[in-house]
Amino acid sequence: MTLPKPAAIMVLAMAAGVTMGVDAPIPTPPHNRLEQRPADAYLGDKWLTANGDFDADDYLDEAFFASDEDAGTISLVVSFGSPTKHDRIVLTFEETEHAIRNSGLKVARAGHYTGACAKGYGGPCEEGEDALVLPHDGIFYFWYESSSRLYYLPEDALDGDFKVFHLSD
Repeated sequence: MTLPKPAAIMVLAMAAGVTMGVDAPIPTPPHNRLEQRPADAYLGDKWLTANGDFDADDYLDEAFFASDEDAGTISLVVSFGSPTKHDRIVLTFEETEHAIRNSGLKVARAGHYTGACAKGYGGPCEEGEDALVLPHDGIFYFWYESSSRLYYLPEDALDGDFKVFHLSD
């Protein structure tokens, strides 16, 4: 698996719990790539990246955090290994004192995942919220000792937008 240099950016922002696709430029990594957390952060510098094949094309992809100081935001960015694919921002959130101190990334391997609602978090499950069978790698985005989500590309839309599956509240 290879990891060639990215070419462009596609944005998928998280706003009020709803994702929406938007074209927007961001600074090219590694300029704003977060390499470390504040010195007193409990997580240290662990879980700032996750590597896997997120689009099932046999190239190694990388998920990482990037900061836009002017906008006061942090983004979860996926850099695709394929030379024909563009980088994407999967999630953007406000940069607060606790935003990056307590959040992290891990690769979610192919397998079966139980949704938050099926574990008793929140209300009853809507269609597709109780379980997910992931046929290829995804990205765990978590808040330490709090909530976690799994971001993935659906099998029928590997070039489309990342979807979110809530694992806990």
